[in-house]
Amino acid sequence: MRVAYLSSYDKNYKKLPKNKQLKAEYAIDILIDFFKIGQKPKGLGLKKLRNNYWEIRVDLDYRIIFEIEKNLISFVFVGNHGSIKKFLKQ
Repeated sequence: MRVAYLSSYDKNYKKLPKNKQLKAEYAIDILIDFFKIGQKPKGLGLKKLRNNYWEIRVDLDYRIIFEIEKNLISFVFVGNHGSIKKFLKQ
């Protein structure tokens, strides 16, 4: 499985506090492991949104939006609930 980080993800990731960045990296590692071994971890909050967007939890307030294609996961956006809603409206 290939992984890509879109510029929209990178831009918002850099704005996060360091502790949120570490939590985001951990959530992504868990997600990638899920695709490798097929066992859904508890607490990840994996959820299909709209179109081809999916969501995982970083913590209670922050989420990561990504897309899945054949053999590619593209991380699109990271942020809090308000910024996620704003992103999805675009």
